Amino acid sequence: MKYIYINRDCDTGRREEFLRNNAHIPHLQRFSAIDGKMLNMDELKAQGILEGTPHYTRGALGSALSHLLLWNAVAEHATSTTIFEDDAITCRNFIAESERVLQSLPSDWDIILWGNNYDTTLTIDLIPGISPCVINFNETSLKENAEHFIEMDMSSRPFRLFQTFGICGYSISPKGAQTLMNTCIPIRECSYFQLGLNRVITNLALDNIMSHHYKDMMAYSSFPPLCISKNDKSVSTITEHS
Repeated sequence: MKYIYINRDCDTGRREEFLRNNAHIPHLQRFSAIDGKMLNMDELKAQGILEGTPHYTRGALGSALSHLLLWNAVAEHATSTTIFEDDAITCRNFIAESERVLQSLPSDWDIILWGNNYDTTLTIDLIPGISPCVINFNETSLKENAEHFIEMDMSSRPFRLFQTFGICGYSISPKGAQTLMNTCIPIRECSYFQLGLNRVITNLALDNIMSHHYKDMMAYSSFPPLCISKNDKSVSTITEHS
């Protein structure tokens, strides 16, 4: 299993913090993230990556393309890979526990999220075929106590994933990578119903449209999570700052 984290060249502080928080993961490889400020929209439309005028900030678009490039490599090299964003914080036994959980998945798995955003809901198939379960979190508490997570040994189970936001850490198979490329490209303006929030969501970022497609894939979420993120919007590389 490869372990790759996405980080822009200019974000040296985020890189140092990520490596400090995840020093227990050996052989981490850095992927130089695409800076959305440098993108040419006309070229992306000509290449079939963009369609119309989706409501993505340049930061959100750069982030999306970074994940998409990694998915392409996963599909091309036929090697399952674990991908982190550079604000991810993993538990102390992440390697051993994630490997154990992965071995319990069916052979045709597509993707498993090791964590999600905690200002939103997580909808999973808790009682298979009977009823979905919508889980809420206390983001304030998580942010206040996040530094303790790296000292914790977690025991987790995989559940079929229906919907959630956030891709701070996940493992993806070649089949899953190809499926998501087929469904998420071109990036376009669209909206869909988010069960856990009980409202229609506009596609504003890659994890939004991924959430729409999880239910039709062999997608899973580990619960409790093995990876968390403070998802601090004040320093987000996706959110536009004045």
